[in-house]
Amino acid sequence: MEAKTTLGNGSSLSKVTRRQHLLDALKKCTGTLEEFAAEHGLSRKTLYNLRKKKVESPEDLLDARHFGKGRQARRDDRVMAHALAYKEIHPKAAIRQIHLHLKETFDSSNLPIPSYGQLKHSFRNEYRELIDMIERGGKAWFQESAITVRRSTQHLNKEWQIDATQLDTWALSMRTMQLYRPWLLSAIDSASRVVMAAMVLDREPTSRDGLLLLRKAILPKNAPEAPYFGKVVSLVPDNHQIWKSDTFLNAMLLADIHIEPVPSEAPQAKGKKERWFRTIKEQLCANLVGYTNQSGGLAKAKQRAIPGPLLQGLVDKYLACYHSTYHEGIGISPWELWHQLLDSAEGLLFDAKLLAAAFKVVAVVEVQRDGIRTPEGHHLNAAALTPLVGEKLTLKIPLDGYADGVEAFYKGEPIAGLQIIEGNEVLAKEIAASRLEQVVKLRKIRKTLRKALKLAPPVTTDAVDVKKQREQAKPPQSSPAEEEGGNIPELGTEEE
Repeated sequence: MEAKTTLGNGSSLSKVTRRQHLLDALKKCTGTLEEFAAEHGLSRKTLYNLRKKKVESPEDLLDARHFGKGRQARRDDRVMAHALAYKEIHPKAAIRQIHLHLKETFDSSNLPIPSYGQLKHSFRNEYRELIDMIERGGKAWFQESAITVRRSTQHLNKEWQIDATQLDTWALSMRTMQLYRPWLLSAIDSASRVVMAAMVLDREPTSRDGLLLLRKAILPKNAPEAPYFGKVVSLVPDNHQIWKSDTFLNAMLLADIHIEPVPSEAPQAKGKKERWFRTIKEQLCANLVGYTNQSGGLAKAKQRAIPGPLLQGLVDKYLACYHSTYHEGIGISPWELWHQLLDSAEGLLFDAKLLAAAFKVVAVVEVQRDGIRTPEGHHLNAAALTPLVGEKLTLKIPLDGYADGVEAFYKGEPIAGLQIIEGNEVLAKEIAASRLEQVVKLRKIRKTLRKALKLAPPVTTDAVDVKKQREQAKPPQSSPAEEEGGNIPELGTEEE
C-alpha cells in the first residue's frame, strides 16, 4: 500500500512533481507548443489546461479526482433504519444474514432493497463507527477507539493515577492449594511514568489495601533500585467503590491529598494507568507458566502453577527492568526522567507522623457491656464508655491493626482513654469507679424526681389524673367475711 501524505498518495504526488517540471520547461521553451507537446507526450488539451492553471502552491497542481468523494450512495432511509435496528438487536449478525432479512421483510413492498454489495458498502463506510460500536459494545468502543486527549504534567508527585486490575495469569494459593487469578494494585506518577508502588493480592483489593499501597508509594523504599518517594498532590482513581469509602476519603482529607473525580467512561483521565496495566500483562504475564490467554493455560497451570507468594518478587524484578527501559511516550526511560525532574518535584518533604495519623481504617462497632472489639479482635474499653452500652461508635484503626493508636468517636465526639482491657488493673478500677459513679448519679436523679412528685400540686383534670386512674384500675378487695358469705363461726373462750 502506498504511503499517504497531506498531498495525497505517492501516485498523486508523482503527478504534481511532473506538472511542476512541465511548467518550468514550458517557461524555457523556445519552439512551438505543438513541438513541446510532442516532445513530452502531451495532448493539446492537456497542455492547454496546464498553461491556464494558476499555480500558487503545490496543492494547486493536485488532481482533484484523487480526493473526490464520488457520487453519494442512494439508499432508502426506511430500509437502512430497519437494517441498523436489526444489527442493534443482533450485534453478531453477518451482513449476508441482514440482507436476507431485508429481502424477506420488504419483498412485498414497493421500497427499493439495497443489494448485498450496497448494504456492505453502507455498513463499512457511511455507518462504520456506528456498526463498530454496536459490535464491540458502547463502553468498550469508547475506551478503545474514541479519540482522547492525554493528561500531562511536568512535576513529579503532582499527579498519580491509582487503580487495580486482575492479572492474566493463574497462581497457586499456599493456604487453600487452589488456583486463583491474582490482583495487581499500583500507583503511577503521571510526569515520569514511574510506578511508585505495586502490590500483588490474592483477592480483590479493599480500601485498606489502597492506603497500604499509598503509604508504600509515599515513604522512601530504602532500596537503590527504587529511589522514588514523596507525598502526592492530586490522586486520580477510577470509579470503584474502594476509592469512595469512608476509610479512603477520610484518609485523603486528613493527609491533604486532593482527589480528582473521574467522569464515567473517560479513559483519557487515567490512560497512563491503563497503558501500564497493558504493558505488564503483555510483557510479564505472557511469559509466565499460567498465562490465561494461551492455549490450555489453565491445564498448564494445574501442572506447575507459580506459588502466589512468589508473584510479588516477580513484579518487583520486572519494575526494575521497566523503569530502565526506553518509554515511547516520554522519549527516555522513566528512571532518567525521574532524575531529570527532581528539581521541580512536589512533596519530597512531609511529616511521616501526620501521614500515619491520617491513614487509618474506619470501622463502626457497637459498645458491649465489656467494651468494644476491633475487627482485628482487640478488646478495648474506657471509663467513658460506661453510659454508651448499646450505642454505635466509629473507630479509626491503624493500618497495621495495632491496638495502640485506635481512635473512637461517638456522634463526632472523641472518646478518651481507650485501652486494652486484658491485664489492665488500673483501667478495670477506673471502669468500676465510673460505673459506681453512674449508678449513684442515676439514683440521685430518681430520688429528686420522687421528691418533686410529692411537692407537685395535685392534678385535677380527669384525663390526666394518674393516681385516680390507678385506683380505678385496681380490682376490688373483699374481706374474709365476705368470702365466707358472712357466716363467722363463734370461737370458744378459755373458760369454756
